[in-house]
Amino acid sequence: MHAQIRTKPALSPADLAAFLQVLRDHDINMEGAGGSNIEHGGEFAFGLRHDDGDETPYDLAEQVLSDKGYKPKRVLVHRCEIPNEPGALLSCIEEAIAANQGTDQKIKDIAVGATTPDGLIQVQVYSEVPADPEP
Repeated sequence: MHAQIRTKPALSPADLAAFLQVLRDHDINMEGAGGSNIEHGGEFAFGLRHDDGDETPYDLAEQVLSDKGYKPKRVLVHRCEIPNEPGALLSCIEEAIAANQGTDQKIKDIAVGATTPDGLIQVQVYSEVPADPEP
């Protein structure tokens, strides 16, 4: 499983550029990003470039964002590396759905990231239990 940091980029008012400036000022390299309604109360989500097992970049990002007044939270995501071809994203989503079996989690959103050296597209699928679960 891979991780992602999610937070509202708002100190008042919401300002994604100011938020991203904090990350740039600390040389934090995102490998993927996504979000919706980002400056309208929504969340910005991003994954970080790191070696497997090395949580240092996540620890640093959480610390610098917290120090600036943001409220980051680290979540687990389903991660795929897919070729740029028809049906590849569907396969990734089917994997995430299969991983959610037996839980109340549903896919909330996806983030698309940088291309790997092998030419594959990185995709992160975030799932959570909906506020109003389906009957």
